[in-house]
Amino acid sequence: MPCENDTTHLTSIIDLQSDYYLGLYQGGLYPGGSNELPYEHKEGGLAMAKKIKPLDSLGNVDWENGKVVFAGMGASTAGNAWNNFIDLVNVDSGINPCLEVVNACLGAKGLDVMIDTAENGWYWYDEIMPRILNKGVTRHQVQAVWIKTASKADTILEFPLYPAAIADKYAALMPILRDSFPNLQLVFVSGFFYGGYADPRKEFYDIVKEPGSYWTNFAVKWLVERQIVGVPELAYAGIGAKSPWVGWGPHVWADGTHPNETDGLYWDCEVDFQPDGGGYHLSNTGKLKEASLLLEWARTNPVTRKWFLDGPEWTSCDPDGRTADGRNFTIDSNIPDIYKVYVYQSSLLLEIPSTANTQVNWEIYDAVGNLVHRQEVAPGTTVTANLSHHASGLFISKITYADRMESQITKHMLYTSR
Repeated sequence: MPCENDTTHLTSIIDLQSDYYLGLYQGGLYPGGSNELPYEHKEGGLAMAKKIKPLDSLGNVDWENGKVVFAGMGASTAGNAWNNFIDLVNVDSGINPCLEVVNACLGAKGLDVMIDTAENGWYWYDEIMPRILNKGVTRHQVQAVWIKTASKADTILEFPLYPAAIADKYAALMPILRDSFPNLQLVFVSGFFYGGYADPRKEFYDIVKEPGSYWTNFAVKWLVERQIVGVPELAYAGIGAKSPWVGWGPHVWADGTHPNETDGLYWDCEVDFQPDGGGYHLSNTGKLKEASLLLEWARTNPVTRKWFLDGPEWTSCDPDGRTADGRNFTIDSNIPDIYKVYVYQSSLLLEIPSTANTQVNWEIYDAVGNLVHRQEVAPGTTVTANLSHHASGLFISKITYADRMESQITKHMLYTSR
């Protein structure tokens, strides 16, 4: 990978805001250069979110055994992030017990395949629907979708034609999603992360390379704006509804190693990307970073948090309790539950008793997936990670056992003394 290509000197749209790209195209996630969800579109999304209820396999409301299915879609880059997101959801005690998060991604297939149902009906009937059924749920239970993808048919990097073509294909996909998942209410779309490390020898170089990855974020912006201004093909409410409500997923682009001013996100070639991944497949650290962005977004977005997080309305879902993705809770007795993490002021404390037979690797990530602390800890010790120099918020603690592949992941809210 060309790790030396660690900047494009482009400004992410969340930092660009009311300024203009190329002097003509305004930044910001939403119209007017704003990163805030417009009031009317937010109210529309909340109205659709209120329709989300646990459903049985036929789509009937079932408050005891029904499920709210949240599906991830796209190619392998989306699927890798979504699998890690599922892992985080499964250990998060604050998630709606009716929720089941499923991976409906298919590697190497993008918008060009997804929207051509005449030639590529197999994509939906032979691949996507069986993947959902294999998780013990049906298409009638899918009520929210996150998607991140591109199109092999659009590889001519010319602005604004390239992002406009991607936005067109996303717009064409929305009624297909609505037909495929009859109870679908909400779709969230993300653009790509940094593509400057793309390897010109790899198959998808023309899709991933910059500024193409950067431009996919304009595609998402313009898609959402079309629905906001009332384009009929994207109507989501009323008799003429043809589309689910559409909004932004997490924004994941940053200019390589140059952090965004808005959220501090950056992408380090040697840390966040697989050495042989072509510049578009992330390392385990990078996957966890993107998954953490998804989790923080889902927990805090006004349109997702009501049905993503636990609350009084969900208590009837399996009163005996489940893991966060809806499965019965089981404990692997081979994994010792002896490593304790405590919150103390602006620090996390890790305690390893002397009875532990091996040292562990301790990693702490902030809410956007940046590694903020790493150390090896021996049995019989207690160590402290001082996080006072970081902003208050959610921190993810990952403990990996040196003699096995399993990891213990916990989450902690810290109000730091910064």
